[in-house]
Amino acid sequence: MKLLSLKINGRDFSGLESDELIFGEHITELYGPNGCGKTPLLQSISYCLGYPCKFREDIYKLCKSATLTFTIGNDNFRATRDFEHTEFILSLVCNSKKSMFYNQADYSKYILEKLSLAYPSLLTTQNKQSYPYLATILPIFYLDQDFGYSKFYYSPSNFIKDQFSEMLRIVFFLPEKHSFDVKKKSINIMEEIKYLDNSLAIQRRDIEIAKEANKDKDIEFIDNSIIDLKNELSVLKNSKSLKNDSLHSIDEIIRRQKENLRDLNEELSFIARRESSLVQIMKEINTEINTLNLNEEAKRIFRSFEEICPSLDCKMFSRSSESYAKHLLYLKDQIKDIERSLNLDGGRYDQITQEIAYVNKTVEDLNSMRNGIIEEEDLSSVIDAISAITSMLFKLQLEKSELHKISILEDKYVEMLNKRENALDKLEGLGKNRQSIPRLTRVKSTLREKYISWLKVLKTPNIDFNISFEQDFSPVLGFETLEQLKGSTKVRAILAYRSALIESMLELENKSFMFAIFDTPKQHEIHYEDINNFIFNLKKLSQKFNFQFIFSSTEYKYLGDENDILLTPKYPGEQHEMFLRRY
Repeated sequence: MKLLSLKINGRDFSGLESDELIFGEHITELYGPNGCGKTPLLQSISYCLGYPCKFREDIYKLCKSATLTFTIGNDNFRATRDFEHTEFILSLVCNSKKSMFYNQADYSKYILEKLSLAYPSLLTTQNKQSYPYLATILPIFYLDQDFGYSKFYYSPSNFIKDQFSEMLRIVFFLPEKHSFDVKKKSINIMEEIKYLDNSLAIQRRDIEIAKEANKDKDIEFIDNSIIDLKNELSVLKNSKSLKNDSLHSIDEIIRRQKENLRDLNEELSFIARRESSLVQIMKEINTEINTLNLNEEAKRIFRSFEEICPSLDCKMFSRSSESYAKHLLYLKDQIKDIERSLNLDGGRYDQITQEIAYVNKTVEDLNSMRNGIIEEEDLSSVIDAISAITSMLFKLQLEKSELHKISILEDKYVEMLNKRENALDKLEGLGKNRQSIPRLTRVKSTLREKYISWLKVLKTPNIDFNISFEQDFSPVLGFETLEQLKGSTKVRAILAYRSALIESMLELENKSFMFAIFDTPKQHEIHYEDINNFIFNLKKLSQKFNFQFIFSSTEYKYLGDENDILLTPKYPGEQHEMFLRRY
């Protein structure tokens, strides 16, 4: 974007108006005495670009509007904004097509898109959603006469979190620092992580219960048993000597069931011994807790005697109290662990008892079936034997299925654990890729180099050139911040920083806004030779990058070349000539 001209339009019958003021290709100076109307003209430029300016009462009464013409790429624009409206109303003509804007957001979005700049969804200081305005970006290129020389960045409205950093990130084509979308994503990811944590806890518990219920079952043993029973069944079905084979099969099954019964009784016995041991340990821990409580009570009574320690905030027993609290907590945790183990053992005990009853009944039924086969000659007992083997096969298949479920639960647990790790990586990535990126490092390195150069151009005294940055782009001069600088040094530091920002943008090919406006640099606080050297170096920057500088001055008069323009007041006023004509 480059500026072409500005015109102040007066009211219909009597008012104030200006000529169409044409800006130079490189440097434009508005030169004239105090009170000749330089500031309202410079304000009107930023006003037509959406900046919320406050004018003198004469401007509101006697001027109707300001019209700014500017270019973006190959398109010419004419923006007109009325002075009389308190709300935002602006008309924009581009290629004979007129558009009306009734809020800063729409106008800002339109211009930023024309400039191919990002229009990101940002986070406000209240953690809400907002977007950049031209009014928040323009302070980088417009130094306000009253407040622009007090801070590195001054905006009438600071509502975006780390606003200065965010605006510079836009013009340097860097990712936003506090993206609302990223914040929203991070909230969603954190909720996902919380859900996964809860799900993992439930799955861990399910796996523990399933393993505890099947801890004495072995998949290989079950598979071998299933193969043996299938073989027995096959032999029984195909055998010509059904009676003998049936008896052999039943005897084999009875033998296996008795082995299973012996294992179950041994486990039951182990659980009973373990329970007795755990109960005894819990009693001992409770005795220790009671002893601790008695010792703590005795200590309180002992401490109550004033002659031992008269201080109300006595620390004599503080270490003892801390030790008591930690020890008590440890013992109570042990009791919780024992109670949990007893509950699990109790559940397993009941399960084994039921299984023993089932196996005893199975053995009893098999013995009855065996006796039936011996006594009878018909096939009914053989059929019962086949049925019994089939029933045993079905039970083993169920047990195998239960063990298989544990494997499935573990696979799902690992899968969900991987999802949680991925979510954590995403969450970490959302923060990292905006705080530490190579391009940001390059921008800061270039900005540091240029800042030192411009501080030297302005011959800034008593400045430490060991420059670092806080909050991305705010310079720290050695150990000093801008607030510690006063007078001429502070003004020079701000002018040097603003010029360094512009040169860094140009060198890094970030050429969206190709103009800067300095409203009356406080030349009375800077020596004439220094301000002349400063403007001379701005001219060299303009020549190199075809950049525009517009500034006003009361005392310093710049004599440029054919690419520069000197604007001076020419209409008569009460005390001196004025830029605005009264009619």
